[in-house]
Amino acid sequence: MEDMLWRYPDDFFVKRGHKFTPAAKQFTLSDGGRLDISFRDASERLWVVEVKAAPLRIGVADQVFGYWQRLKESRPNEILVPAVVAPVINSIIEEQLIRWGIESFQISEAEFLRVATERGVEMESTEPTTTTDAMTEGIQRGTRALSSQAKGGLYEYK
Repeated sequence: MEDMLWRYPDDFFVKRGHKFTPAAKQFTLSDGGRLDISFRDASERLWVVEVKAAPLRIGVADQVFGYWQRLKESRPNEILVPAVVAPVINSIIEEQLIRWGIESFQISEAEFLRVATERGVEMESTEPTTTTDAMTEGIQRGTRALSSQAKGGLYEYK
């Protein structure tokens, strides 16, 4: 996933309102933390992007925010935008990301596979390793429809 985003950012981000130029990949911070990828936008802002292949967990917001803070300390005059890419981002985690100023992009495995096919790139589909992964894979393949309930943000599988 990371390689696909790096090689073909326009295929994923332009339709989401962003035009990116790759800046760095697997950048190691002074404390040993490692950023997945970063991009520059048209305004020369540096987007620091954490890529997750599984549904986003709450700890990732802490991780990305920490990366952003450490990078900001070493580049005080640069405009940095923290961001995360994941196949599923639930509403609770999305709210935390918004509160902390972290941009998020929900990009499904199906979209990665479509871009790989269009670009002639071989990409393996990952096998589900947990019940959550299996449910996510089923949703992404269209075998289940995920719909949000109006009350309390609960989900129902149809």
